[in-house]
Amino acid sequence: PQLITIIKEKKSQSISMFTVGILIAGLALWIAYGFKRNDLILIISNTFSLIVNVLIVIFTIKYRTKK
Repeated sequence: PQLITIIKEKKSQSISMFTVGILIAGLALWIAYGFKRNDLILIISNTFSLIVNVLIVIFTIKYRTKK
């Protein structure tokens, strides 16, 4: 929902980049753990979440710098 809201409203002032950064780091660790355990479900689900959060960062940067 957060990504969709950012794209529709073209506003991202309420997004905490620190929190999203911590979330991305955690997701990356879960993906690494999934590879270590050879667990495809962990890898796929966390990769999807990682992609969504990276898109949130991209659109947040795009709409914060726009005047």
